[in-house]
Amino acid sequence: MIISYKQGKGRFVKRSLVTVVAAGVLLSLWASVFADTLKTKDGRVFEGRVIEQDDEKVVFEVNRFGATMARTFRRKEVADITKSKTTKPVKPVKPKKKTSIAEIPPEPKAPPIIKYDKPTYYIIPFDGKVGTEVLAAYLERSLEDALKRKPTVVLIEFDSPGGLVQEVSKLVAVIKKYNGRLRIVAHVRSALSAAAITSLACKEIYLEPQAILGAATAYKITAFGAPKAISEKFQSVWRAQARIAAEIGGHSQLVAEAMIDDRMELTFTKETDGDIIIESGSRNTGRKSKGRGDRKTLTVKGKLLTLTASEVVNCGLGNGVVDGYEQLGKKMGFTGWVECKGHAVGLANHWKKALSTYMKGINDLGLEFNRNMKRAMENNPKTPSIPYRYYKRTGRFASESRRRWKNRSRKQSICLLKAEKNIAEAIKIAKKLEQLSSVTENLEALSKHINSTRMDVISNMNRKGPDD
Repeated sequence: MIISYKQGKGRFVKRSLVTVVAAGVLLSLWASVFADTLKTKDGRVFEGRVIEQDDEKVVFEVNRFGATMARTFRRKEVADITKSKTTKPVKPVKPKKKTSIAEIPPEPKAPPIIKYDKPTYYIIPFDGKVGTEVLAAYLERSLEDALKRKPTVVLIEFDSPGGLVQEVSKLVAVIKKYNGRLRIVAHVRSALSAAAITSLACKEIYLEPQAILGAATAYKITAFGAPKAISEKFQSVWRAQARIAAEIGGHSQLVAEAMIDDRMELTFTKETDGDIIIESGSRNTGRKSKGRGDRKTLTVKGKLLTLTASEVVNCGLGNGVVDGYEQLGKKMGFTGWVECKGHAVGLANHWKKALSTYMKGINDLGLEFNRNMKRAMENNPKTPSIPYRYYKRTGRFASESRRRWKNRSRKQSICLLKAEKNIAEAIKIAKKLEQLSSVTENLEALSKHINSTRMDVISNMNRKGPDD
């Protein structure tokens, strides 16, 4: 018999461990009478309390060795659950509603065609991110509508921070298609990156006083949200697209390239006949020929070309700085012109509402994807701070380290699989809006990347050592 002692008032009080054990057995028997019982398909039996259950899992609270712990069982592992009569019923967890796009109202009808007895301008909004809020499909539909109404001028209202460069070639192609049939003018409040290059396809560019134009380098976002330069091969293609846009609009191709490539150095010279010549190189090089003014610097190496409204006009890229439609009309020689009411504004507003509804629909899905990717990173077996012991002679992991590597790999692969499922659901939703084809393509590329990473994790799950 093992005896334990406790010091009391001047004497030792003797307690038999048998008494303690007997009490423990009695309590355990009492607890088993009023406990739920969970049986697994492999024959294991657990007694405790069901905390939560749904179609996918059962969370079961077990008391072992004096400690209470919650264990999660997959529903397909559970053979049977016997409830105690005294156990409070567990409310089943309602399954989450599948993410879906809410009802989107139908597109507004096009207003009737009106014949005006004054000069008119037709407005096409180009505000928001290129490739999502601004799409080539809507630009073409707007220009088709303008063609039916025969306005004096079509104004593409640029107020965009840029966006997906993949959409620019489509936008430029649409402008080129209608340039000969309509007088298309870029009215710029702000045009950066992809929007800046698109604006160059317009033969005429007028700017509001506070407008800026340029800064069109391409980059991609890292996992931590920071911009990262893309490969020279892609940049080369992007510069070629910019030159094409400038050629269609009749503008300097050097200017288009300088908005993308910070290695370029440009100068401009205003000749006596009013023409403006833009050249590559510094203003200290080259000769000053007759009939030419001073050579001025447009941009220097190390800086992307980004211009204010007055700078755009001074270098010959823009036609004028205007403040509002009335002043724009006077500048173009159309005093008292009026707006030609068309379908473009209604289409743009409808698409923004549809896109907003779509974004709300996948918001929870995006949050879940981010959580799964965060957990995948946290369980990365290659994390430098995770210690692994291995035998120098054999180069193999110690048993504990091998188990740690395998366990972390398994958890990471599960998280990556969940993230893949999130993307698959997002792709289904995006495909419901055919205008988001570029977004769908990006999601599919991301899914392939995550799948490749998961396959790599699985193939290395049973590695025997750091150099295996």
